[in-house]
Amino acid sequence: MKTIDMSPFQPFRKMATNCKTRPIVDKKLVWPKFGIESFQGDQFRVRIIRRGDIESVAEIWRLSYPELYGNDYGFVLDPEEIERLVALEENWEEDRIQKQYC
Repeated sequence: MKTIDMSPFQPFRKMATNCKTRPIVDKKLVWPKFGIESFQGDQFRVRIIRRGDIESVAEIWRLSYPELYGNDYGFVLDPEEIERLVALEENWEEDRIQKQYC
C-alpha cells in the first residue's frame, strides 16, 4: 500500500475512542437458490449455470472480454476455473456454501 504523509493535516476529531472495536472475521457467503429470472420483458433470462454450459460460458467471455485475461476475473475465460470457482446447479446445495461465485 502506498504511504501518504498526513502529518500536515488535522483530523476533525479523534476516531475510535468512544466505542469498542472488534477484530475483523471472515464472513461466509451462502448463495440463495433462484429459478429462471427474466429481465426487460423476457428479452434476457438468467439461470444457474449447469456443468454442460461451462464451455459455452467461457467462450462467450473470451469473445466479449478478452482483456479480463490476467486480472482477478480472468477465471471466467477458463472452463476449468469456472467449474472450480462457480456454484453449479448439479451440486447446488454444496456449491452454494463452498464456492466463491454464482
